[in-house]
Parts: sequence; structure tokens; C-alpha cells
Amino acid sequence: MNEQEFLRGLKKGNVTVYENFVDTYSRYVTAIVGRVGRTLPSQEVEELVADVFIKMWHSRKKLNIKDGCLKAYLAITAKNLTLNRLKVLGKIDEVGFGENEGTLDILDSPETQILQAETQAIIIELIDMLPSPDKEIFVRRYLNFESLKEISSKMDIPVGTVGTKIARTKIKLKSSLLERGVRYEC
Repeated sequence: MNEQEFLRGLKKGNVTVYENFVDTYSRYVTAIVGRVGRTLPSQEVEELVADVFIKMWHSRKKLNIKDGCLKAYLAITAKNLTLNRLKVLGKIDEVGFGENEGTLDILDSPETQILQAETQAIIIELIDMLPSPDKEIFVRRYLNFESLKEISSKMDIPVGTVGTKIARTKIKLKSSLLERGVRYEC
């Protein structure tokens, strides 16, 4: 099944399609959760993976994912759920957010969540418009959390070239976000 067939089946509430969807993407989601939540025990990782698919099922009627963006959507959902779990468990320091921990409460407001969802949709659209191999490199780095060495090895591209392409892509995305009225801050 392709992405659009999965999405159509999910929107219709087809349980068989949902089971195939979980089978197809569970390893991918597990890899994302495992990389983001590298300090979590395996049972916690399994629960988060299940949570990602449960969230997809519960929001299936509202899903509006463009063709080719399903994996990116899954990656972002997995990443966000994992970061939320780390925050709840008090392990957020372990992923480098300790100095900003007090400001994370702001992210819980409905207005901020809506703005984040809109920004996410724009970012996914912009990533989808990237030329090859820039798109694959960017997705591998920021959605699959692969190191520059891993990307270089898997794509048979020098590490320096991978780093340069990532830097240039980030500049392009930042510029495109600003053109669309989305403010970007590090």
C-alpha cells in the first residue's frame, strides 16, 4: 500500500488498513523514539510507539497529510510524544533542554499548539519541495536523527558534502519560512 491508500483507509476507519499501517511503519517509529528517547527503557519506548499509532487512529478523520509527507508526520509525532514523555519523567535535561526547562510551560497553551501545528505543516511542505538529494539528507538528519557519518555512509556522499548540504538547506528553509511570515529563532 502507498501513503495515500493508508490515509484513505485510516480515514474510513478500516481496521485491516490500520494493522497494515502499524506493521509497515512500526520499525521506523521505533527508530525515531529510540533515538530521541535514548535514555528510556525499552518498555517505555514500546509504549511510546504504540501511543504514536493510537494518536494516528484517534485523529484519523482530521488528518490532512500531503502525498509523500506521511513519514515526516510520523517522525514529528514520535519526536514530540517522546519529548513530552521525557519532560513528564523529569529526564528532559538528558536531551539538552535543561537550561530552557522553565520556558517549556509556555508550549502547553492552546494558542501556541495551534501555531506550532501550522508551522509544522509549512515546514513539512517546504521539506517536501526540496530537491534530491537535499531532501533525503535533511530528512535523515533531522527526522531520522542520523549522524553525518551515517548519512555519508548510506548515501555514499563525503561527510563534508553532507554537512554543507545541510547548512545550505537550513538557510533555504529559514528564508522560505520568513517569506511565509514564520519567524525563526534558535
